[in-house]
Amino acid sequence: MKVKFLELFAETIEAETPLSLEMNLRDLDGWDSLAILSITSMVEDEYGVVIGQKDLKNMVTIGDIVNFITKSMG
Repeated sequence: MKVKFLELFAETIEAETPLSLEMNLRDLDGWDSLAILSITSMVEDEYGVVIGQKDLKNMVTIGDIVNFITKSMG
């Protein structure tokens, strides 16, 4: 799941460099309100998990999003 998520994440924010789970979200080029909306939409479409704004504000790394999805799925 992690590899596929990184691929989807990179595609969604149009990342030009490889991403890792340890990367800080705020350090990503293009991490803005549009990217946040795109990521939350992608997560809901792909995994059926809704990430609230409050939850997302507490996330620091890409891995935090993966952990949230994993916990939410079961």
